[in-house]
Amino acid sequence: MLFRTLSGLVKPTKGTVLLDEIDIHRKRGTARIGVIIENSGMWPDLTGWDNLLYLSSLNSFISKEDIEYAMQRVGLDSNNSLPVRKYSLGMRQRLMIAQAIMEHPDFLFLDEPTNSIDKEGTAVIRRIIAEEAQRGAVILLASHNDQDISELCAEIYSVKAGKCLKLEGKEND
Repeated sequence: MLFRTLSGLVKPTKGTVLLDEIDIHRKRGTARIGVIIENSGMWPDLTGWDNLLYLSSLNSFISKEDIEYAMQRVGLDSNNSLPVRKYSLGMRQRLMIAQAIMEHPDFLFLDEPTNSIDKEGTAVIRRIIAEEAQRGAVILLASHNDQDISELCAEIYSVKAGKCLKLEGKEND
């Protein structure tokens, strides 16, 4: 629910969400956000390429080359003619990551980004997340994978009883 609220998909019952000092629920479309959340999906009868092409047309921020590059980064072939419904779980997860990064967002909200991805793919996804952070993206990552947390996070928080608590032991970079 936190990522849904931060990305503007759910309006908070009280308070505001400010990204770069902009209330995202009042000025939609101003914050560049990439997101992977639970139960999100793609159009099953379209190819991965066609899904990303359609999504990119909503904001018109990027070119076909940007889509190609995002797919290449996550290890997907943009020329694959399989519809998404025939993708493995790992391929679907890679496609979700491609859609999250393809517009070069300022903010990335990633829920279980390495879920269903094999060992080799997990290393690729971790590298991409590190590159996005290096580029300057603010990344919030939720994961049950301790290695994801230890390798990728500068600060670690836990949500308990609706409160976000900083955990000790991890120094800021």
